[in-house]
Amino acid sequence: MKRKGSANWYFRKRCPKHLKTAGVRDQVWISLETACYETALTRVDGAREEALRCFATKQREGSAIYPRSRLPIRVLDDNWPVLAPEQAAPLARAFLIASIREMDAEPTAIRTNRDDDLAWRAELETMLARVTGPEPDDCIDDVAGVRFAALRKAKLRTEPGSEACNLLHNYLRRAMAQSLKIRLARQNGDYSDKITDRLFANCLIVGDAEQGGASRLGCSVEAVPLGIVERPLGDVVERYLAEVLSKPTTDKTKDRYRAELKHIVSFFGRERPVWQIRAEECDKFRAAFSLLPPNFEDKIKGGKSIEAIIAERADEDRVLAWATLEKYLSQLTRLLRWAHKHDYVAKSYAENLKPLAAKPDGSMAKLPFEDEELQRIFLRPIYTGCRDDRRGFAKPGPNIVRRARYWAPLIGLFAGLRCGEILQLTTAHFRVSPEGHDFIVLTPDMKLKTENAEREVPVHPVLKAIGLVDWVNRRRERGELALFPEVPSHSAYGDQSSRFSKWYESDLRHFELGERRAKLTFHSFRHTFKRGLDRADIREDKKEELCGWARGKRTGRRYGTGLEADVLKACVDAVTFGVDLTHLFDHAAMDD
Repeated sequence: MKRKGSANWYFRKRCPKHLKTAGVRDQVWISLETACYETALTRVDGAREEALRCFATKQREGSAIYPRSRLPIRVLDDNWPVLAPEQAAPLARAFLIASIREMDAEPTAIRTNRDDDLAWRAELETMLARVTGPEPDDCIDDVAGVRFAALRKAKLRTEPGSEACNLLHNYLRRAMAQSLKIRLARQNGDYSDKITDRLFANCLIVGDAEQGGASRLGCSVEAVPLGIVERPLGDVVERYLAEVLSKPTTDKTKDRYRAELKHIVSFFGRERPVWQIRAEECDKFRAAFSLLPPNFEDKIKGGKSIEAIIAERADEDRVLAWATLEKYLSQLTRLLRWAHKHDYVAKSYAENLKPLAAKPDGSMAKLPFEDEELQRIFLRPIYTGCRDDRRGFAKPGPNIVRRARYWAPLIGLFAGLRCGEILQLTTAHFRVSPEGHDFIVLTPDMKLKTENAEREVPVHPVLKAIGLVDWVNRRRERGELALFPEVPSHSAYGDQSSRFSKWYESDLRHFELGERRAKLTFHSFRHTFKRGLDRADIREDKKEELCGWARGKRTGRRYGTGLEADVLKACVDAVTFGVDLTHLFDHAAMDD
């Protein structure tokens, strides 16, 4: 334990009952004469014997502290340089190396007394628990003495609470834990000195100037391959990310890259030399992330590690979607490929790293709505009369409010547009073809999923019959542009679709959809439209044009002219559903 104002460790012993007599205090403190925790542990046995002798004799001058030395407490020199964050890890590695050397220099401990041996192991295990578990709540800083000694030896100082100070504290705590594990293993006769903490994996080969060469401490450690520039993973990721983010891409994509790389670094360790990430480590990464739940990021923010999240999962718990897992694996592949290009790794061992499970059929990722489900959707109060289209859209009332909640599902069903495409529509996107047909044009200035999404979709007769074109024209006459401005955009990316999709997901919870519920979303309207094209026996190339899956590489094509709309008009008109929407025809004449 530590005493206030002292950098040294102390041994505290309570007086045994059989030695309790008049004039004997309840406890004594004995200085272990060192600020190094590992050294202090080696002196515990002697201090315990000295404490027993103190209880057996009369105390001197009533003092409860029995100093074994009178060494002055030293402080750090204010003129010394301030520790930089990148210096914390080397100091921790130097401490571990010194601890192992100190063990090697100690005489072999021979304990014939079984009780003494068990007590010694208990001391080691107790301290190991203190430095590997949560910070103890007894206000005792187990690292303070070691931190003081490390800084004094390096002639550095720290600013309390700074990043460098916190890093040094945590790294030294890990070094103490690693040293204790090695010492316990040696007690059991295991002198392989296995390193279990990635932070110290590459520090066991150290230069020895006195011996004129390198001395190997602990287990076998592979040397850095010839021609490879050794850099920690955290540094490599920062360089890679800087290059990736310099290329034109959306803010949403950039944030996804940052998140994926953050979890990659967390898994392997920031200080892990990147050249050590081999095929086996990549396979472990895939195996671990294959078991993570969809909300694992929230659990990490709550303080749990990836290992803890996996350990507490049940066999029936959900895991990351195939596509999400594939994104993490692809990011690792691209990172190591970039590292190989810059000579940080000998080979990219993550090439062709894919999820072990078979890729699900994309056409079955979301299911189309059945006619009975569509009928129930379009008989809800938003289509028959509701209080409002906010919180009262599902409550019967006198109002027909024709805004996004009303129109978006109908446009998705009869035009096959994605949610994001619908919400971006303006009055300028509704046009008339040379043959007089109304159509919707999706233009390059919109935020579309791909270039193929730029297309012309004729307005279905049902949409025209329930007043969509007239509704748009009235807004055009009033000088309005956006059709659905009431849908808020995502604060970070200006994306309306994510918010609206969540709205509709909550709407679907009110339906009794059974096992189909997980695969029914707003996107199911697009799948239903596609199935309508299939049932109408529409040619494949025209289906692809209408759904925005292929452009056909037509060099003369010009969006917005209406030429494609005239060609595709018959295909859209052929799409029908077994749903009665006659109650919506009465809304066509509404002046809203």
